[in-house]
Amino acid sequence: MNFPQIVQYGLSGITVGSIYAIVAVGFNIIYNTTGIINFAQGEFLIVGALTAISLYQIVPLWLAIVLAVVVTAILGGLIEIVFIRPARNASVLRLIVITIGLSILMREAMKHIWGTWCASCRTSPAQRGRESSSSTRVSLLRCCGCWASAPSSSPD
Repeated sequence: MNFPQIVQYGLSGITVGSIYAIVAVGFNIIYNTTGIINFAQGEFLIVGALTAISLYQIVPLWLAIVLAVVVTAILGGLIEIVFIRPARNASVLRLIVITIGLSILMREAMKHIWGTWCASCRTSPAQRGRESSSSTRVSLLRCCGCWASAPSSSPD
């Protein structure tokens, strides 16, 4: 294993770990503010990611990320209004079943919307069609993931 591969694996590990940390913080924030364990949260993460990847095919990356956040927030608001708010005073078990059902519903909807199309989106439009060389490349998406998940250094 050469040094560029070690650097790429390290950055990849930091990026994936940062995403897991963001998801964990999201679970904590959602539970502390609503008292509901949202089992559909992972699907919201996937909707945002797939939306950003889809939009990246036609707009710059920064705009695709912003628009994906907006789309995911609107979807989350609609789901809260339609499914969660009417069951606000329900038992914990009923709320858990609702969020698991939403998770299944969202996953199936994503399969119908994106299908296997996303398998072709693993590289940026600029890199498609290029031959892979032995040099290591760190994608712009990974760099943005590391940057977005970095803790802020502002004093409390």
